[in-house]
Amino acid sequence: MGGPGHVLGAEKGWFVLKHPQAGFSLIETMIGLVIVAVLLFAAVPQFSVFLHNQRLRGAAQGLSAGLQLARAEAVKRNARVEMILTNADPIATLVNSATANVNGVHWIVRQYDPVTLFYNFIEGRDGATGTGMFDATPVLTTASVATIPFNNFGRTNLTSQVTITLTNPSLGTCAPSGKVRCLNVLVPVGGQVRLCDPDSSLAAADTRRC
Repeated sequence: MGGPGHVLGAEKGWFVLKHPQAGFSLIETMIGLVIVAVLLFAAVPQFSVFLHNQRLRGAAQGLSAGLQLARAEAVKRNARVEMILTNADPIATLVNSATANVNGVHWIVRQYDPVTLFYNFIEGRDGATGTGMFDATPVLTTASVATIPFNNFGRTNLTSQVTITLTNPSLGTCAPSGKVRCLNVLVPVGGQVRLCDPDSSLAAADTRRC
């Protein structure tokens, strides 16, 4: 004889298990989909801000790396090496013709040769490299000077600190009043390169603060 939930096959001696059906009703499924859609709708704008801020940080870190390279090469080569911001393609064939621009989206590191009066190409980088953006980047670069030269002691040949600000106007204003995590790259006369956050709400002792 079959126990509870079993039906005995009278002729062939087999039985079939009967279990209650499990699953979601159509209404439950629709409610679940609506909840997921609402959560996604709320999360997408915040994720977009996060992504753009990460791209801005990538651009700032790229600039910082270029400046550190220029300084190190100046000491190693015992020569003047400079980094320029430019909108020209950062390639070796344009090392002498590239025009420096305080809002340049690319950079070139080059060594000046006082004998030939020309430059030797060391390295160049597209402004979108490292930012996750290989189209027109929304990151806006504004420098106090477009050419940052270093001498053989690793110091700049300038009389004041260089400040390069990186913002993202497409997202609005910088923190704390806005949601953009703007960054500055600082190069004092001594040549040390520093990446910092201009957010005035950061504590004075916070090492990230400019």
